[in-house]
Amino acid sequence: MRTFILASVLAFALPFLVNAQQPSEEKIKEIEAKRTEFVIQFMKLTPEEAEKFKPLYQQYLQELRAIHKKRREFRKQLRDKRQNMTEEEAKEAIEQWLTLEEEKQEIIRKYYTSVFPKAIPNSKLILLPVAERKFKKELLKDLKSKN
Repeated sequence: MRTFILASVLAFALPFLVNAQQPSEEKIKEIEAKRTEFVIQFMKLTPEEAEKFKPLYQQYLQELRAIHKKRREFRKQLRDKRQNMTEEEAKEAIEQWLTLEEEKQEIIRKYYTSVFPKAIPNSKLILLPVAERKFKKELLKDLKSKN
C-alpha cells in the first residue's frame, strides 16, 4: 500500500519535480494508473462509476501532463534568456505564461463541469481535489523521508 501511495503521489508531483530525472513514459503511465486507483478508492466509487470514470480521468491526466510539458519547456527557454530580455520580450513571456495557465484552467473546468459529471455524481466529484492533495502529500512525505 505504501508503494502504491508513493507511486501515486509521484505521478501528481512530476510537473513540480522539473529538475529531477525524467521517468520513462512507461513508468509515468504506471504511476498514473496507480494514482487513478488511489483516487477511485478515496472517492469510494462504485464499480460502475469507476468503470466510467477511469478512462476519463486518465485522459484528463494526459491533457494536464501535456500542459505541464509545455510549461516546463517554456520555463527552460525563459531561464536561458531572461537575463537579456527587452521589456517587450518580457511582456510577451508574461502573456505566454498566462496563456498556458488559462489552458490548464480550461482543461480543469471542462472536465469538472461537463466530462466527469457524466460518469460520477458531483457529490463524489467534489472529493477529487482532496484525493489529489492527499496523494501529493503522501508522495512528498515519502520522498522527503528517503532523502
